[in-house]
Amino acid sequence: MSRVLGLIAAIFLAALASPAARAQSTGLDRAMMDMEAHSDHARECRAASMARCWYLFLAINKAPVRQLWMMDMQMRNPEPANANLIEVTVAEMHESDDPAVPGANEFIVHTLQFKCKEKKFRIADGYAQRFDGTTERAKQPTAWRGDFDNSWAGLAGKAACNLEIQRQPTAFNMLFLGDYYRPIDVLDVTRRALWTK
Repeated sequence: MSRVLGLIAAIFLAALASPAARAQSTGLDRAMMDMEAHSDHARECRAASMARCWYLFLAINKAPVRQLWMMDMQMRNPEPANANLIEVTVAEMHESDDPAVPGANEFIVHTLQFKCKEKKFRIADGYAQRFDGTTERAKQPTAWRGDFDNSWAGLAGKAACNLEIQRQPTAFNMLFLGDYYRPIDVLDVTRRALWTK
């Protein structure tokens, strides 16, 4: 990132953090602005320099039952002979054990696979940790599904299958979280930074 672009981004973020702008934003918006102000907001995912590259791409609900979805933007192909197959890691995090959903997971780490041309996806692997501390691992991959656009997995698929989004995730309202190697680390830092209230 050039120094000029860095300066422009810093001025823009300072303007967003002004009292007038803050008064009109939600709590999550304020937390995201704070994270952006303290992070390298135009990081690029480069395979040579970063093993992982986490971005927040979806947030729903209000405290105390908020949920977040983050994805590692380091795409991979588990079958090099099949250029149409893309695999990504997505972490889904729940703020608290929602009484309306007994046995909810604290977090789930999914390994998603996408057939971009066919607009299909499946969960190839994954594990969940429940609020009681127990864990559960996926027993086998799910069947390929075609409801690519109508789910949180579809949002992840759009990023996985779109080079423009991969080149500039922040231009598509994705928030850079860090280059943590273990998914649990990005979840822990995000919980402490975004869910302090």
